[in-house]
Amino acid sequence: MAGIVTEEELIRANSVSVLATYGTIPLAGIIWTVFATIVPDGAWTSAFVFDSATFMISATLMILLALPERTTITEREAGGWSLRDAMSDFAEGIRYVATHPRIRIPVFGITGALFGGAALFVLGEPFSQDVLGLGSRGFGIVAATLGLGIAAGVFLANYLERLEMEIEFGFAISLALAGVGVFIVAFTDLLGTAAAGAAVAGLGTGGTYVLGFTAIHSAVDDDLRGRTFGALFTLGRISVVLVLPVAPLVAVAVEGIMPGELGDGIRFTLAAAGVIVSIAGVLSAVATAR
Repeated sequence: MAGIVTEEELIRANSVSVLATYGTIPLAGIIWTVFATIVPDGAWTSAFVFDSATFMISATLMILLALPERTTITEREAGGWSLRDAMSDFAEGIRYVATHPRIRIPVFGITGALFGGAALFVLGEPFSQDVLGLGSRGFGIVAATLGLGIAAGVFLANYLERLEMEIEFGFAISLALAGVGVFIVAFTDLLGTAAAGAAVAGLGTGGTYVLGFTAIHSAVDDDLRGRTFGALFTLGRISVVLVLPVAPLVAVAVEGIMPGELGDGIRFTLAAAGVIVSIAGVLSAVATAR
């Protein structure tokens, strides 16, 4: 992205990216409600057709997008492609991330944010049914407020830029806030409080993504940009893939073992995810202050 926009425009460009990815969650809920109202018998079919159309539109826009060619890209295309080269690039990206604190902090911080967000999503449905007693409707409301929180977090990140706050410190605060939001959700029996906690988690997540991506774009060398973001996306997806099966297993395994409200496996797992993300934020703040 740094090759398309100037460094001064990075936060705004990353804000648009995050809004396009996560800020559409509330809009998706509204579109689903419209489909369910107009064509109740064909709501699922209409939703999938609509979703397919958005992918086709995105593909068309990408095909028509004119990007400046770089010498490194031209040289790579001339040399062909191989799995060994891809693995070598990934390993080099990991080494680069591990040895540069300004890049390592946001990369692992974003991975931590994905960890907490994935736990909230995978346990959100059973939490809504077993704890809130509201079924899928409650989860839909919580998910919608999470999306609204993410949108608010994007605007907060842009506001922090105007205050000239250090990007890395703002990133750390946002990450800790995301963990606090997940922790709030874990210890409530009320839909309103759960929605508020999800909004706080979204607020922190939106700020984490925008400021984290901006910090990485600002610090990484152009020749290693692709490999660095390849390492980031790979680590993030590994985190999500691990949480999807592990979180429910942990919730079942600890059911009734811990005292008080933590004896509920779903609450315990969400609380643990919130604590892990918050600790990642605190550690990022400490590392940034050095």
